Amino acid sequence: MFNKAISQFKNFFKRKFDENLILSAKSHFILNRNNYSEYSNLKNSEFKVFSQNGEDGILDYLIYTLDLKNIKFIEIGVGDYTECNTRFLTHNFPFKGLVCDFNKKLKNNIKELVFTHRGEIKTYNGFINQDDVFDILKRLNFIDNINLFSLDIDGNDYYILKSLPDNFSDIFVAEYNQNFGPNLEISTPYINEFNRFKYHNSGLCWGVSIKSLVKLMEKKGYVFVGTNTECCNAFFLKKELKSKISKNYNFKINLNDCCNDFVCDARDNNGNLIQLPISKRLEAIKELEVIDLSKENREDKVKISTLLFR
Repeated sequence: MFNKAISQFKNFFKRKFDENLILSAKSHFILNRNNYSEYSNLKNSEFKVFSQNGEDGILDYLIYTLDLKNIKFIEIGVGDYTECNTRFLTHNFPFKGLVCDFNKKLKNNIKELVFTHRGEIKTYNGFINQDDVFDILKRLNFIDNINLFSLDIDGNDYYILKSLPDNFSDIFVAEYNQNFGPNLEISTPYINEFNRFKYHNSGLCWGVSIKSLVKLMEKKGYVFVGTNTECCNAFFLKKELKSKISKNYNFKINLNDCCNDFVCDARDNNGNLIQLPISKRLEAIKELEVIDLSKENREDKVKISTLLFR
């Protein structure tokens, strides 16, 4: 009984804190929207509410600039929904959402975290793979009129994206692995229930490189609009929506700016965080196998070292 009371007490104050945070964030965005037409890149708009980094601000900028009113979104890879790309949207826009992750607490957490009557959220608790992703979305009625699709699964991202239809969503957010640098065109091999720390103890070898991600999304009808400062999430728009972005915006993005040396989550053999520059990160995983995506219509399995010394 005592533990239950303590839990209720904590939840009460957490909810009050979140309510105040939401009100403060809304005030921030109302003021900032007056300046959106002057922005030249996504980093101008970054602001963290419930996202991992500054994605809340980036998404508000894109949604407001595109004049989207009712948001139908899909987010795959949300953890327990405390920190993700779509949580703040549920308090800021009318919405219909689908969130997916292998997390038994997900459905109950959403009931606690999304205290709004602006819309509804469906949940899918399980691993998503390239063969079933479209069937799952179809079964849950999330294949039409999607405004925002966000993907962050630390592994098979490239294959999930490749299996989706072209022009699937107005806005696309996809995680990429900046450890691969700006020039390599690679992805980790497709492995069901991929685990980055099982693939290599450093956790450095996972997902897709920024160059391959941009190349794939351009084929699917999207224009690349940039990344967040942390260099982990890339943002894309349908090409036909590009004209809605201000003329001040710079679409000529240097991929070197999409990778940096100051953000690193590498682990040593004991699981402790270590700081490594990008050049050292590739050195640590150079003997691992990846898929070479640089050749048209071919996907060859090679060691990273082979690609580094071409």
